[in-house]
Amino acid sequence: MKTLVKRFIIMISAVAASLSTSASSLQYMNIPRELSSSSSCNTGTINHTGKDLSTLSSLSSTNPNDEYLAWAMASAQSESYANSIYIPTTADECVGLGFYWTITDQGTIDIAVAVHIDSQEGWVAVGFSETKGMRGADVVYFTTQGAKVVDAHIKDELVKPYDDEKQDWILQSYTVTDDGYLIFEATRSLNTYDYFDRPFVDDSSSFVEDHKIIGAWGSSADLVYHGNNRVRSSVQLFDSQEGDIAAGLNYESFITNMEARMDKSVFMGLTSLPIPLMETYYHDQVFTYNDLLNLGVFSGSSDDVYVIGYEFIIQPESVKYMHHIVMYGLYNNSPFVPVPVFAWTPGEDYLYFPLGTGVKLSDFQQIFIQYHVDNKDMDPNKIDTGSGVRLYVSHTPVNIEIGMLQIGDPFVGLEGTNIGSGLTRHTFECPSSCTEKRLSNNGITVISESLHMHSHGKRIVNEVIRDETTIHKAFIDFWDFDQSGTPNVQQQPFEVKRSDSFRTTCFFDGENDTKYGIGSYDEMCMAFLLYYPKSSISTCSVNFADNECSTNYLGKIQLQNESELERLFTSGIGSEEGGDNGGGNGSGGGDDNEDGSAGGGGNGSGGGDDNGDGDA
Repeated sequence: MKTLVKRFIIMISAVAASLSTSASSLQYMNIPRELSSSSSCNTGTINHTGKDLSTLSSLSSTNPNDEYLAWAMASAQSESYANSIYIPTTADECVGLGFYWTITDQGTIDIAVAVHIDSQEGWVAVGFSETKGMRGADVVYFTTQGAKVVDAHIKDELVKPYDDEKQDWILQSYTVTDDGYLIFEATRSLNTYDYFDRPFVDDSSSFVEDHKIIGAWGSSADLVYHGNNRVRSSVQLFDSQEGDIAAGLNYESFITNMEARMDKSVFMGLTSLPIPLMETYYHDQVFTYNDLLNLGVFSGSSDDVYVIGYEFIIQPESVKYMHHIVMYGLYNNSPFVPVPVFAWTPGEDYLYFPLGTGVKLSDFQQIFIQYHVDNKDMDPNKIDTGSGVRLYVSHTPVNIEIGMLQIGDPFVGLEGTNIGSGLTRHTFECPSSCTEKRLSNNGITVISESLHMHSHGKRIVNEVIRDETTIHKAFIDFWDFDQSGTPNVQQQPFEVKRSDSFRTTCFFDGENDTKYGIGSYDEMCMAFLLYYPKSSISTCSVNFADNECSTNYLGKIQLQNESELERLFTSGIGSEEGGDNGGGNGSGGGDDNEDGSAGGGGNGSGGGDDNGDGDA
């Protein structure tokens, strides 16, 4: 699904002063150092991404960004790059990385990367990963030492990238300006079929996850620790063929879309929650039908209410403590079986459904939001005021209702079971009886697949089995809970039919006392699927009350070494077999355009790096 975070997008307006350059030629210009003393960034940056610029500050011989600005203007005038973004660091919103790109008709991606190194020697690296962290990233970096571009990759270790055996990036040009800007330009095939390269997947569909980008740079000749010079974000690289989803960062598109389609937006969140002095605490915020009426979610009429988009809002002072949030709905006829509606973990912040689709909220008689907070450092006197979810609702009937299915062991039926010390593999199977009972003959189309473990996770795989054959396989090879607790897999929509079964496999690196449980340092193994059309299928879990949808736990297997994790660098993503499907060998079946179900939707995460742990 589409990705981008609101909190870290810095859209600083351009300052007045006319230039002869046309506005259209400057449309995708990014200026990594700010030109106006009136802006909040005296030595910072202006992001002109996607702006229709009619004015810019005039060049000055004394201005420290004249040379970079001249390069950016020349690139814009010559239309060298179709798109660009500016990604700020979280340490300083006025320091960041400019990323320019064009997807060519020849099946290549041309890029330019610009950073301020304040030196005549330095380096800059850009990577694409599964979780917006360094682990498992496919990297290209340039260093002034030898004036070379290097095709590289990172595995589990947070160290200098390993050079690929085959170098697929080709350096086009580079420059180090007198005022300390390092700019390099390079090109690569979208799919190299190289064992160590991730393909650049067409992410223009509203139901294909954006590319997760990381960056770092420094002022030494070779790569060393980057300090605060690091960024991460998510970016749609491909333009929609229908023209409704432009490449780039799409939070503004999200807001524009919601404002045009919604009848209202409603915030449901915390008013004052003291953060307890404990590692794991669950807080349930319950909204009765009358509460929902008072909030304006329901109108009291017979009109149906549909959620067409939502945005989780985490207060800055609570980012450290918020582990996850889940919204559940309760039907009147089954009050003790909560139905998952939406979920948030770090890195997944907003989502909107395309025109003609949505989640029907008016069927629920009660909604409760579950907050999992984690105060592992026992910080005293911490209160959350204002974290929660904003729902964008409409009374216009939709053609397709969206549902959510959670599988694996989402209710943690194995709570208290030891996962084993060292490397282990645990397998869960949702039987075919579940889809046989709950799905119609037409089946369902899965539009989003998110996988979840905790900090001991190493790799996770989710499969659809049909007639004893795996017809769909999604995975996160290099798990990194600190970067994303429930990452979406980059893949095309796929079909699930009656009598299909699911197999969810989690690989852990546990300690003697690591067990399954609901605590922050316990473990979980589950997957969340958004699908259409909505049916009665919502949960398949261990020891579930619905016997047909009770997950079979096949036990654990002790592994001898990391080769038995069954992952390579890209686990087949870069191979010819799986190269077109990004994060999983996704089988097809989902029609991206059926009933308008792929037009103009998206979900978001990203922005600047906010982990504070030295990772990019």
